[in-house]
Amino acid sequence: MTNCALRGHSAPWLSRFTNKNRAHAGYLAVVEGRDFEIDHCEFTDHHDCLQLYGVDGMKFHHNLVDNFDDDGIEPGPKKVRGTSLIYQNVITRCLGTFTAHGMPTVVAAEPGSGMYVFRNIVDLRRGTYKSPPQAADPSGAYLDHPSIGVLTDHGSPTQPPYYVYQNTF
Repeated sequence: MTNCALRGHSAPWLSRFTNKNRAHAGYLAVVEGRDFEIDHCEFTDHHDCLQLYGVDGMKFHHNLVDNFDDDGIEPGPKKVRGTSLIYQNVITRCLGTFTAHGMPTVVAAEPGSGMYVFRNIVDLRRGTYKSPPQAADPSGAYLDHPSIGVLTDHGSPTQPPYYVYQNTF
């Protein structure tokens, strides 16, 4: 997939609370199969961005990932094989940039398999819109809930091996 724009349903006035608890929003894109390449695309304005559970061989490069109020790039738990190259992207306003869902597992991965994350700009200075304010807030600070981190998980899965180098965080 090249030169595409995938826009989600999160309008600027919709919060994470609205998406997660009301709309049951899923991933903007779910990729399965072998040898995928996604380049020069824009992924914006949704609850979760990209799920790569069923991919063996992913090249994700020269893309914009912006405004996801939950999971950003989700490779899933550690697998026996599969290599994902995540490089030369701009990633902004994601609550959890790289995430994994699942239960702890014991998997002997093939040498060299895993996530290679390099030459990306991950700018989490601006946050996401988590929930409406409890009281009047003319400052607008409620629109800027900070990220929870670069690598997070749900259920303590065994993370794939990550090879992270030459990024700007």
